[in-house]
Amino acid sequence: YCLLRAVLLVVNPTTVTLQVIVSHAVNTTSPLLASSVTGPRPDTAPTAPDSAPASGDAILRAARDVLMVHGPRRATLAEVARVARVSRMTVYRRFDSLDRLLAEVLTAELAEVLAAGAAAATVGNARERCAATIAATTASAASNPVLQQILSVDPESLTPLMVSRFGRTQRAAAEMLQPLLLAGMSSHGGDGSIRDTHPLALAHSVVLCAQGWVFAAHAIDDHPDGELMWQQWHAMAAGMLSPTAGREHG
Repeated sequence: YCLLRAVLLVVNPTTVTLQVIVSHAVNTTSPLLASSVTGPRPDTAPTAPDSAPASGDAILRAARDVLMVHGPRRATLAEVARVARVSRMTVYRRFDSLDRLLAEVLTAELAEVLAAGAAAATVGNARERCAATIAATTASAASNPVLQQILSVDPESLTPLMVSRFGRTQRAAAEMLQPLLLAGMSSHGGDGSIRDTHPLALAHSVVLCAQGWVFAAHAIDDHPDGELMWQQWHAMAAGMLSPTAGREHG
């Protein structure tokens, strides 16, 4: 339902709001990707939130706090319940595992970052707005404090997302990106500035490419041309979305 609401906003893509994206994040069973770093970032990068996501949700707030203190391996549902001041059963009823709860935290973090990126990208056609959103969101995800903490204390926990599976967080990121892509696809009533292909497959591909930049952010920032490399990612994202001759799907 929330995804449908987001798709309906394609008729006016610049009005994609934090409320819609965050409502998708809080109610979905999926989560994200990302990483850490300090260093140069493109000027378009929105600021990573320092406060907990889903501010109205005590359990998600508590899970974020526990994750920041203990990291993913030492966090427990019991500790989350203690910090949230609710019973363990209350937490277990909503989240059948710690992995799912932490995934929800990451998804909410991504939702805020993506909403900020989309809100900032108001100039140009759908492809230009989408490329700006992708670049800004990638840079902001790379400096997200939750992901910084995970990479600092337990980087191995993110390895499966890089080499063995497309996680729920990544799928959520693709779903949240899809409405922005549809705004540029002529077959879906868009302005024709984005190549006419399967929108969710393209969104998945963008997320996979973006995560490479996120996970490699430390290396990029240590490179003498790191700032220029971040600028190249914006151009590369725009190139991925460029129209091709004819439609790519039926």
